Amino acid sequence: MRIYKYPILITVGDKAQTYMHKDAKVISAQVQNGRLMFWAMLDIVSDEMELRYFHLIPTGMEFECVGKFISTVQHAGIVLHIFEDDES
Repeated sequence: MRIYKYPILITVGDKAQTYMHKDAKVISAQVQNGRLMFWAMLDIVSDEMELRYFHLIPTGMEFECVGKFISTVQHAGIVLHIFEDDES
């Protein structure tokens, strides 16, 4: 088992995306050196990558249930609640 770190690559509205190793299980999200990062566990590391989608929901914003809760982080003065999209 290994843990890898992945940066968020693109954010459009409340939706973010990044490439991760196939079958990576996201275990945390935090800000590191001013950038939002994900950490994920892998049983077997392969070269196969997949695009994963996440919702970044600010505190107080109304939203529909959008997937699995990952973490709450403070970034750029905003508290964000991060959910992995059900379609990832």
